[in-house]
Formats: sequence, C-alpha cells, structure tokens
Amino acid sequence: MTTRHIQRSGLWGFCILLAFALMVSVVPAAEGGMQGDSGIVTGKSEAGVTYMHGGVGKSERAKMDKLAKNYNLKAVCAGTNSDYLAFLDVRVTNAKGDTVLHIPRTEGPWVFAKLPAGTYTVKATYEGETKTAKATVGMGLKTLQLRWKLSGAD
Repeated sequence: MTTRHIQRSGLWGFCILLAFALMVSVVPAAEGGMQGDSGIVTGKSEAGVTYMHGGVGKSERAKMDKLAKNYNLKAVCAGTNSDYLAFLDVRVTNAKGDTVLHIPRTEGPWVFAKLPAGTYTVKATYEGETKTAKATVGMGLKTLQLRWKLSGAD
C-alpha cells in the first residue's frame, strides 16, 4: 500500500511539475508580449502597436526576416564594431511625444513595430547610454541603425 501511494504521489508531482513548466514557457514578456521557444518575443503595446524583438543568432534573425513583411519599422542595435546588442530599453514615441511602444528589456538586437503612418522617434538605451533616431513610416519597411561605441572595441 505504501509503495502504491509513493508511485501515485510521484506521478502527481511529475504532473504538477509539467504543468508549471508549460505555464512558465508562455509567461508574458514586456508590454504583454509572448516569448516563443525561438526566443523571439511578439506582442501588442498598450497603444495597440504590434511588435517583435529578438534576433540572437542567425536562425532567429532568419525567422524574423520572414516575418518582417508584417512590420514597417525595424531598429537594429549594435556596436560600432558590428557586434549585436541585447537587453536594451527601447521606447518609440509619436510626433506628439506620446509613447506608443516601450520595451524595457529586448531579447536581442532587432526590434520590429507595425505603426500607423507618421513620424516617430526611437530611443534605445544600452548600459546607460541612449541613442536616438527618427523615422517616417508608411508602406514598406524603414530600417534604423542605432550604434554604440563599446569599451574595448576598435
């Protein structure tokens, strides 16, 4: 009887652990985004802007390139030596200065957004240093390059 009880409780514990692991795998990321198994985070901001970020590794960037047709703004964050950066704070504001997208911690160097036609300011902060770029978007994909001089880089 004791053996049977241990086996059942062991199975029960395994089921609870499995359920917890499944819940953790779909925990929302910044601004309500969801991170899939590829490391690419997708979501919609409070202002209704659809976005994705990630791009660590060639396979992730290849997946994002395939999805790029759904977006009209792409921000690429890298060092002046071309090393890609991650874990940036990215904020997109409209011409009125209203924040339409805020990602407090990117999962990679690429940030895509689907914005209404207009002019936007993108501010990205890496290790306390903020870079700013402006973009006018409409149809097609507008790409911005945000670059940081990294310590120890040539």
